[in-house]
Amino acid sequence: MRIVRSLLAVGIVLFLSLPLPASSSRIVSIEIVSDEHQEEIRKVLPIREGDPYDAVKMDQAISYLRKWGRFDGIDVTKETTAGGIRLRFVLRQGNAVSGIDIYGTYPYLSTRIRRLITIHSGDLYDAALAEEQTEKIIAFYERQGYAETTVRFTPRFNEAKKTVDLRYHIKKGNRYRIGKITIEGNTVFPRGYFVSKIDPLIAYTNSRLRKSLEKIRKDYQDKGYLGARVRLTDLGKDDAAKEVNPVIEIKEGKHITVIFEGNQRVSRRTFKKTLPLFTEGGYSFYEIDASSKAIIDQYHRLGFQEVTVSRGEKQSVVEDNEVQIQFIIQEGPQIRVKTIEIEGNHEISDRKIKKQLITRGNSLSECAFYQPRTVDQDFTRLPDIMKNRGALEAEALDHETSLNTFHDKAHVSFTVREGEITRIREIRFEGNHQFTGKKLENQLGLSMGDPVSMEKINLDKEALTLFYANNGFPYASVTADLDRNGSETALIFKISEGIPVTIGEVLVVGNERTDKKAVLRAMRIRPGKPFSYKRVLESESELRRSGAFRSVNIQTIGLAEKDTAVHLVVKLEEYRKILLDVGITYDTDNFFTGDLSISHINPVSLRFPRRIVPPRLMWL
Repeated sequence: MRIVRSLLAVGIVLFLSLPLPASSSRIVSIEIVSDEHQEEIRKVLPIREGDPYDAVKMDQAISYLRKWGRFDGIDVTKETTAGGIRLRFVLRQGNAVSGIDIYGTYPYLSTRIRRLITIHSGDLYDAALAEEQTEKIIAFYERQGYAETTVRFTPRFNEAKKTVDLRYHIKKGNRYRIGKITIEGNTVFPRGYFVSKIDPLIAYTNSRLRKSLEKIRKDYQDKGYLGARVRLTDLGKDDAAKEVNPVIEIKEGKHITVIFEGNQRVSRRTFKKTLPLFTEGGYSFYEIDASSKAIIDQYHRLGFQEVTVSRGEKQSVVEDNEVQIQFIIQEGPQIRVKTIEIEGNHEISDRKIKKQLITRGNSLSECAFYQPRTVDQDFTRLPDIMKNRGALEAEALDHETSLNTFHDKAHVSFTVREGEITRIREIRFEGNHQFTGKKLENQLGLSMGDPVSMEKINLDKEALTLFYANNGFPYASVTADLDRNGSETALIFKISEGIPVTIGEVLVVGNERTDKKAVLRAMRIRPGKPFSYKRVLESESELRRSGAFRSVNIQTIGLAEKDTAVHLVVKLEEYRKILLDVGITYDTDNFFTGDLSISHINPVSLRFPRRIVPPRLMWL
């Protein structure tokens, strides 16, 4: 009896460990719990009733709902039953940001303040994040000198549309003025110079004061004090008087006299713009050595390949307070490229090759200076240049540069092996089932009889891929092969068309006043139509041109996952319904003239059907 019971227990354990039947791993029901958009939600989900349960697809479903930007709470429960798996989506619809209004921005445009804000139209409303934007606006105005600025944030909710307008009211604080300016350590400039640079007549801003100090430092450098340092030691902020009393400390250092000898073709002014002595400020051995190399490099770019730079002794002149730095330059001859010769090419003309070279020949319209490094670069690039002309076996064998007796003209020659020029005998397409070869040929830049060019072949591959993407096959891929036979070849485009893709749901977010049907009419995109990159971009442009929206952004859902239906999320930020424009002009005949125009944005047609312009107002 005990043996029978033991065998029965083992049997029960083995039975329970067996996998469930295939039907039990299928989705038998999907329940959507949401206040609205239930049908759209069901269509957006990449899973359907009857599909086998897939954890990856479940992650995609949650990702799609988040990309929609409508829900701030997404809970999914899974119940396994004998008949299959039951899924329950509980979605809590959040408020979408439909607009951001900023008031009291003067003297700055609201667009400049909007760039500081990291919330955009179509995003889900986050109260804490929206409140944080006030600190960014306050920090901006404080940088501009407006102390004690306050920003009042008031969200305006539309419960029916589940949207929220963010409104920021700015109350600027008082600007600080510049009071007493104290200069310490100056022996070169009079006090009036510093007052004019800092300009106390204009209100104080941290950025403007910093720029003024940098200008003072550069003026010291122009005077020869290359190591001068200018810094603000104390701002002297007086909150009661609303002014600052800056204390500026100056360390002039030694006066440096930089002497250039022998520079006939490069001016001292040019050196002051390029040498580290002047640009970085300093006169250590590092700056002096780097400046010597910069002088040589400057001359090399101008064709003086035999230039030499020697340095005189760094010596004190007056009580170790002045230092003299001397550069002795021997320029040598300026070498220009007189001729460029290509040897070994037969079918590809010299003109076509020279057109692609960095090295140019001297002419009336162009001063072509000789530079060895550009010649070396051209020698390396020559095989690719010729291969793009059909010489698939081209090689660059040698290059040589010879100078004339006076060493002012260079003759550059390149020796190449061209080989046969391979031309396209025929163009074939493999794997194309949706479009005829004739229609695909119309998308190509190459044609039969043209020399083979890998650069143009790559461009044609991109053109074919884009053509498929604009006609419902965004997952298509194209490769190209050459079937050579002597000097001729067949160009074969192998196409993997992928699955046909249609437009799924068009999900509009941020349309508080604009009807969704009006948005769809302007987009000219309908669910169920073939997907097209071109139409998506054109739809975005059409919505912008309608004039009803401050910003438009169209995003895709399912394209990266290669779904058969790609959904579009259209995020809009609307202008106000009524726009008011006021203008004032002056002329000698009518004196002051006013112009007032009122425009009404029609949210149904997305046009401006009415523009009320009152009679011209005149003030004499």
